[in-house]
Amino acid sequence: MTVRIENIEVTGLPKRQAEALAYAALGYSNKEAGRAMCISPRTVEDSLTLAMGRFNARNRVHMVTKAIAAGVLVIRRSPLVILSCCLAVLATLPLPASRSDDIARLPARVRIRRQDEYLTLNPLEDLV
Repeated sequence: MTVRIENIEVTGLPKRQAEALAYAALGYSNKEAGRAMCISPRTVEDSLTLAMGRFNARNRVHMVTKAIAAGVLVIRRSPLVILSCCLAVLATLPLPASRSDDIARLPARVRIRRQDEYLTLNPLEDLV
């Protein structure tokens, strides 16, 4: 079974264990994961304990690391993360003199929304 939560994909585990592993990889506490999964924190803890046993892991971090190494847990990059990385790289490149007229056509500010955070870029300042 494949479980997708935000940008985390988990395969090869029962549904509850996969969901608990995905939330652990996202840094959720048992209480937060329980709320998201509509189960008790104790059930989340039990699911994580079973998943830890499958990977012979000592703790949550070790379990997530082993799951990534085994290919069971895959972190997918969201398009906004890729876009923000591309914009950051483009901002460091020199602008050819023939393209300087294009600067006038750039918006004064670009806002990228990533979950509840906003990244604001000022192309006129960042590209010059």
